[in-house]
Amino acid sequence: MGTPDDTIVIAMAARMEAQKGHEELIESLRMIPGDGWQAWIIGGPHTPSERAYMDALKARSEALAGRVHFLGERPDVDAWLQAADVYCQPNRSPDSFGLSFVEALSAGLPVVTTNIGAASEIVTNACGVLTAPGSPSEVAGALGILIEDRGLRLRMGAAARERVQEFCDLRRSLDRLAGLLGCVSRPSPTLA
Repeated sequence: MGTPDDTIVIAMAARMEAQKGHEELIESLRMIPGDGWQAWIIGGPHTPSERAYMDALKARSEALAGRVHFLGERPDVDAWLQAADVYCQPNRSPDSFGLSFVEALSAGLPVVTTNIGAASEIVTNACGVLTAPGSPSEVAGALGILIEDRGLRLRMGAAARERVQEFCDLRRSLDRLAGLLGCVSRPSPTLA
């Protein structure tokens, strides 16, 4: 992308559906002063309605002077997340699991999202910021702080990697499940 090293990259990787909050992200980006950031929107349309939605998003982002890039479908989403600084997906409605949040945390990204659905179970205040649904101004405020405060981004990024281990480590999850079910603890099988 030719992004300068000192530019803060805000990434979003999600299906091209309104419920994922693309419009809210673009609206929040319009409120952030300065030009030391870019946004990468990863994901592309699969249907005519998704194509129309993406075209409308591109039109809305034109006022942001080329700082919003629509990258389309990517087979290497993890590499793009690794190259970013912050993940933002201000959902309009709840996700049932929120795989994109887990992927962002795994990449060591602080997450800014809405306090609904799976996001509120995955993202903690140590690794991200939960905002009120439908509040681009709250999203802009959270992004603005993360853009300006490198130390906070780094602390939240480290906490993100720890958080993803809490619920994605198979051995830890099986031990926790056994405890909840009151099972007798047995040595865990060796996992390959």
